[in-house]
Amino acid sequence: LLDPEPHDHAVYTLHGPVEQNHHEIVETMSGVLGIPVHYEPISIEEFATAMRERGHDEHLVQHLSNVAVDYQNGVFAGTNDNIAKLGGQPPLSVEQYVRENLSAFETSGSRFVPAP
Repeated sequence: LLDPEPHDHAVYTLHGPVEQNHHEIVETMSGVLGIPVHYEPISIEEFATAMRERGHDEHLVQHLSNVAVDYQNGVFAGTNDNIAKLGGQPPLSVEQYVRENLSAFETSGSRFVPAP
């Protein structure tokens, strides 16, 4: 924030420009990438274990596990303009993000995990 003082101790919910569930997100990703993308739900415990096995920092594992719980509880439902108001630019849609970060989705990158 360029002027953080007015936001001290403030809590903001941050949403994207459209609300999508996991199935809609992978449908969008698949369309942009031109390859099948699948979503298979796993438990938060399985997710956390997989992140630890891949060497992710415990703070990140804890944070994303808590985000997953909040997601299940509807904390992130809806849309708003907080990102644009606070950050000075609108949030990216999933489609925009994938298009702007295509190299992050290459099947040979460091984050690629082949299907079992």
